[in-house]
Amino acid sequence: MPYRLPFENAVRGIRFQPIYSVAEKVIKAWEILSLLQPGINHEQYFASQSEQSCLNILCWQLQIIYKMKNRERYYLNVPARLLCSSQAVEHLLPWLREGIVLEVQDPQGFISLTYSERQAFYAYARMIKSMGAELWLDDILPEQLNDLDAELGRFDGVKIDKSVLKDPSSLSQFIAHCAHRVNAVLVEGVENSQHFEIAESGGCHFLQGFMWPEQQFFIRYTPG
Repeated sequence: MPYRLPFENAVRGIRFQPIYSVAEKVIKAWEILSLLQPGINHEQYFASQSEQSCLNILCWQLQIIYKMKNRERYYLNVPARLLCSSQAVEHLLPWLREGIVLEVQDPQGFISLTYSERQAFYAYARMIKSMGAELWLDDILPEQLNDLDAELGRFDGVKIDKSVLKDPSSLSQFIAHCAHRVNAVLVEGVENSQHFEIAESGGCHFLQGFMWPEQQFFIRYTPG
């Protein structure tokens, strides 16, 4: 089964997916993703991994960024529950800096945290931000607002799920609502000029999607 392959066999490199600034009209950042062997679905593969495995791949990605010795802006995925662990956060802190954005990839996972887990999450979020890094919430949907609305202000930014692009009027309202609670709103799933116009006119700050070609580098995964 490909989804049980260890990272050493499944990961063949790293991907840099551009993030476009609406105000500046240039690429301002990149989301860092793993490049998997052909035939392996990215979302399914990582959904089947343990929290320790997710921590391992995140640290690997952060170390690659560190070795690049630049001050560019990079977004990296992290499961919500991982940021409730002191051991996990201690592994991440040495690699964090201004311009590093940890995006909580599973808003539903964040919603499902217990009270004590949520308190731990908030405490470690303050540690992460003290290093200059940011914390964003990824792939949010309008129907999650009832559960997330009171928490959005604890994040620096949000990414709106690509499915919301299908309803321009809903998208504009969603962007406006989020923009009152966080510093920046990004719309995902921009693949063509029509998507671009819908997202831009909605009032978001950043755009992301296959309209801008990503860069791929073949780098062997080596456990830290």
